[in-house]
Amino acid sequence: MRDDAKLLPGPLKDLIVDFEDLVAVRCEMPPSDEDRVQYARALKMFPPDDPFVAREPAHKYETKITRLEDWGWIYERFCRAVDDPSQLNDPPFDHAAQTVNVVTIGAGSGGSRKRTGDNSASASKSTKKPKN
Repeated sequence: MRDDAKLLPGPLKDLIVDFEDLVAVRCEMPPSDEDRVQYARALKMFPPDDPFVAREPAHKYETKITRLEDWGWIYERFCRAVDDPSQLNDPPFDHAAQTVNVVTIGAGSGGSRKRTGDNSASASKSTKKPKN
């Protein structure tokens, strides 16, 4: 997402990329019992914000899970992103350009109707019966 997102660099893209990284924790295996014991030992020796503790897999996992359950940070970041006018300057979506036109083929109003701009199999089928 970091490289594939078709968003301008800025707070909105940063929020989406951070959220994607955070949600990915749901696909990770939880830390093993051994990792949790090692994390508990590290917390007894160092404060929670110490780099030694922050490297522990159990700390990383628990921090992400806790943050995922607290939606306040997403709301705050979204509000900051919306306050930046450069994040909302994409051109408006042209619905008229995306509609499918119907044209009449043949003489008068009794001709067959075919949608233009549709490459589906049903649109390309002929309604004429084969000659024997």
